[in-house]
Amino acid sequence: MSAAVPSCHPPSFSSSCLPDVAAVYDRRPALAALRRSGAIADAHAITAEFWATDYMIGFMGRNDPFMERDPHGRATHDGPTRSRLGAIERYKYIRAAIGGRCEKLLILLMVEGRSMPAIASHFGTEQTHVAGALALLLDMLMDHYDEMPGPLWKG
Repeated sequence: MSAAVPSCHPPSFSSSCLPDVAAVYDRRPALAALRRSGAIADAHAITAEFWATDYMIGFMGRNDPFMERDPHGRATHDGPTRSRLGAIERYKYIRAAIGGRCEKLLILLMVEGRSMPAIASHFGTEQTHVAGALALLLDMLMDHYDEMPGPLWKG
């Protein structure tokens, strides 16, 4: 499996903005375990990283790492506002599609970077159940990004 752009990207998406898939796995041990087991492909990890970026920008209020900047590090246009609004809308779209419990799984996996045993402990279940749920959730996440309406990709 390659780290090619998954089909969930809008046609105008630049591959230069793709996250480094190795770095994505380095920061998320449970995600790396799913990849090593063959349950997911690199495209799942990249899609999950896009979700995490939208969550952190749209919900947590962090700055967009892909925002265009001038040589002094200042935004070159109204990007932060447009970028944040786009992230908020994509976050809300995905949240409505997957629900709160699945969102909590993604937060533990992608934002908090917890291990598989820690996620299983959080939900009071076995690691195999968590691994299966995460693999299915990441498949669903890719499907939801594939089906995302074009206007949500603005910003």
